Parts: sequence; C-alpha cells; structure tokens
Amino acid sequence: MMIDLLNTSVFTQQALHDAFPRAIFCLHTSKDQQEVNQKTFTVSEVKWDDRLIAVAGGITHGTLPAILKKYHPHVCIIGSAITKQTNRLEASAQFQRIIREVN
Repeated sequence: MMIDLLNTSVFTQQALHDAFPRAIFCLHTSKDQQEVNQKTFTVSEVKWDDRLIAVAGGITHGTLPAILKKYHPHVCIIGSAITKQTNRLEASAQFQRIIREVN
C-alpha cells in the first residue's frame, strides 16, 4: 500500500509512519504549494529512514540529487519536469543518469 502524504501535517505523518510500518509513503508537494511558496519538493520533518519512500511534486534535475541522498526513495514520480519538455525522452534519460550517479 502507498500512502500519499500530500497536504498532511507532521503530526499526521508521524501517526501514519507509526501505524503502517509496511506501507510505502509518498512525500508529495502539491503544485499549489509550489506556486505559493516558490519551492519545489518540500522536506518532511519526520524521520523516514526505516520506511519505504516515494517522492513526488516539483522534482527537477536540480533537486533530485539532494532528495536521493536524504531519502533514498524507492520510487521517484516525475511529472512536468518530463512532460513539459520538448524532448521528453532526453529529459527522462537525464533523470535516469542522475539516479545512477547518486546511487
């Protein structure tokens, strides 16, 4: 099971972390949050080292290395950083290169 943590408080995230040890948790920053805060991926205050993680929302070629180093995600959900590119294949390949280099 994957639990999307979009727009959840730290309190809720911690409660879910504790209640579902076998779930995959998706740390997800909404497009609205990105536009209001002028930020891409938002870091969670919960310690996720002992859980399977997916990441989504505002992930770019520039932000991915730090996300990989901090969270070691099992899944990276990349949206507009690929879909809004003229050459989507090359954008995807660049993400794959970053993942190989960091891991």
